Amino acid sequence: FADYRDLKSICKEGSFSLVVANPPYIKAGGGRVSPEKQRAVARSEVKGTLRELIDISKYLVGDKGRIAYVFPVARLFEMLDEVRRAGLKVRRLRFINTSRMKKAKRFLIEAGQEGDLVIEEPVILI
Repeated sequence: FADYRDLKSICKEGSFSLVVANPPYIKAGGGRVSPEKQRAVARSEVKGTLRELIDISKYLVGDKGRIAYVFPVARLFEMLDEVRRAGLKVRRLRFINTSRMKKAKRFLIEAGQEGDLVIEEPVILI
């Protein structure tokens, strides 16, 4: 396995048409970090930030590819800011609700160099 931050030395720019990630949700320095190393890395930005993830994803897909993530709604504005900062456009956005009566806790986002924004109907998990 490789650290995604090192992928520029392994892969050429634009090597992939799609990058999909379920990255760590907890921002570096925020929340409680698990004492279990694997759990901490999986849930918290211990080994890389959202900005670093977006930057390497953009590199891997180049000008024509797409990036897709699932992320908590609490970080939606940060995600939108980072996508814009990287020179990408949000192509699709979809919220995930755990029921019809509860607010969305997660969202799906697709970004790339081209395309117009489409906000899709929410996914309702029953």
